[in-house]
Amino acid sequence: MTTDTCTYLIVGGGIAGVSCAQQLSFEEPSEDIVLVSAGSMVLQTTAVQVTRLAHELQVQEVSGHQLTDLCPGLRLKQATATRLDAKDKVLHLSDGSSVRYGRLCICTGGRPRLPLPDHPAVIGIRDGHSVDELVRRLGPARRVLIVGNGGIASELVFTLKDVDVTWVIRDGSISATFVDPGAAEFLLPRLESRDQQPPAGDPTVAVPAPPSKRWRYHASDPPSSEAGQGDPAVPGSALGPDWLQRLQARGAGKGRVTVKYKTELRRLVDRPSDSDDSENWPVYAELTSGETIGCDFIVSATGVLPNTEPFTEGTSLRLAADGGILVDDHMRTHEADVYAAGDACSPDWELAPHWFQMRLWSQARQMGLYAAKCMSADRLGVPLLQDFCFEMFAHVTRLLGHKLILLGLFNGQRLGTDYTALIRMTPGVEFIKVVLRDGKVQGALLLGDTDLEETFENLILSQMDVSHLGDDLLSPDVDIEDYFD
Repeated sequence: MTTDTCTYLIVGGGIAGVSCAQQLSFEEPSEDIVLVSAGSMVLQTTAVQVTRLAHELQVQEVSGHQLTDLCPGLRLKQATATRLDAKDKVLHLSDGSSVRYGRLCICTGGRPRLPLPDHPAVIGIRDGHSVDELVRRLGPARRVLIVGNGGIASELVFTLKDVDVTWVIRDGSISATFVDPGAAEFLLPRLESRDQQPPAGDPTVAVPAPPSKRWRYHASDPPSSEAGQGDPAVPGSALGPDWLQRLQARGAGKGRVTVKYKTELRRLVDRPSDSDDSENWPVYAELTSGETIGCDFIVSATGVLPNTEPFTEGTSLRLAADGGILVDDHMRTHEADVYAAGDACSPDWELAPHWFQMRLWSQARQMGLYAAKCMSADRLGVPLLQDFCFEMFAHVTRLLGHKLILLGLFNGQRLGTDYTALIRMTPGVEFIKVVLRDGKVQGALLLGDTDLEETFENLILSQMDVSHLGDDLLSPDVDIEDYFD
């Protein structure tokens, strides 16, 4: 068994891990940095600034060789972690080797939360392997059952063509992870007309985003089964915001969507004897409503759980209630010289009033960059203040063809019932919700091209009293951009 040594060791080839490795290479280009990745492809991100705190991510799937060529001091080891010996500062890997580190950052992301039984007809969507498997199965599929109500489930339902979709959600409205029932009503027409193109020049219909022009690369080196490349049993990197570009296949159904509200999947069953469905489906799902639905396969998109198992046994790492590794305000765990970032960690510091954790691509990048700065500062004995990105929650994405920007306590998180919400909606064009308490803006949800994100970010950060405006805060006749920017 061979033992390597390095100053910095990062585990995980996803957004958090690669961001951490790149930042460390920038901070200390002369130091030896090792990135452990399950596959030969990693996710490299750049960010387009939308506001001071909100960035739209651009993701490139590049080979590890391309990444190391760009980052001085960085080496890639293609393997997975099997055991951490924190006392001796050694990480053991799946290829039989080990790495002795000065400082370690755990960026292993999350694994799919699969409440469904292990069944050949159930696919858990999380990484590129699972999306490729979905594409393979879509071709002959006539009906698909999708379980989940987050961003991945919503975009999947919106994107799938020529296949009947039954969407099972436990909430009373779609896309509840991000938007409230009011915004969901705004989105519904886009879901119902997803196969229809808007008339040319029609300003009342939101036009889908143009095809992504972000470069994608493919590894030229042959896959290594030892390191898990191409092995669906080994979790790969998180999908990133461009994952829908992989969905080129179309099904063999009619393209209808049926939403089952306030319902969950209870169990998989044999074909019911009293079924009036003339088709013989590969799998049948019994819902909590008592209904049984047959389909070609089931997609589970019910979120993720922190992927921490290789690191917790025999260590003093502490876990949060959600399973994430607890970290302090410098991303340090309870083990000396061990840090964590991204989906694998949970904050254990006093949070700013308008920031909270959601396991999203944007936060994975922010935490990875900040963890690198903390590791370098701690090693060099340089004081470091917590990054300003933790001052306010900010996320940019697309949802059912619309640009979506979330700022602060956009759904009144932590506020209970002690807040009011102002709403402005132009059907098919924009939906704006502003959360206020005591006359001050606490959060904002912006669907569509509103151009109000900088204004509301400033209002949340400054906590300026806007009560004198009343409902005019969202009046189209009041130019609040010039007033508050």
